[in-house]
Amino acid sequence: MESNIELKRNSMKEASDKPVENSPEVDSKNDAVISQPKNKKKITIFISIAVLIISSIGGFFWYKSKENSVEPTPVAQKEVNENIFYKLDDIIVNLNTSDAQSRFLKIGITLQLNNKETVVKLDNSLPIIKDLIQSYLRELRPQDLNGSAGLYRIKDELLLRLNEIMLPNKIVDVLFRDILVQ
Repeated sequence: MESNIELKRNSMKEASDKPVENSPEVDSKNDAVISQPKNKKKITIFISIAVLIISSIGGFFWYKSKENSVEPTPVAQKEVNENIFYKLDDIIVNLNTSDAQSRFLKIGITLQLNNKETVVKLDNSLPIIKDLIQSYLRELRPQDLNGSAGLYRIKDELLLRLNEIMLPNKIVDVLFRDILVQ
């Protein structure tokens, strides 16, 4: 029995050692080796065509989005670029102090407006605006005016209060010309 198994093993070994020219495995390997460069060329061409198509489609949509985008009209640009500065008279107020010594604040304010309609509204509301500014400034303490952060808070608060009066028009900014605390 052992001899039969050995014979079979030897015959299989000899069969595997012999190169077979027309066997399907060799042919398929040769085909794979021969066709591999062709497949690489085909894949490269296919990928480059796909990239070209995708980039063309992307470029088309990008161009269309640029074409359909809303460009600002010349009137809108004129309103945005039209800055008018309205100079208020200097304001002198007493500051809120807890001691007997009185302290004063002298402040020069300029308002930045965005159009001429706001100037007309501001002229009509000037007594109300002066009263609002003076009422707010009288409540300040000398410590509130310390540093740039304090002035920035005052500027923001004045801008907020003034824009409530000026609706629907808008004051763009409150600018301090000079500030004197005594």
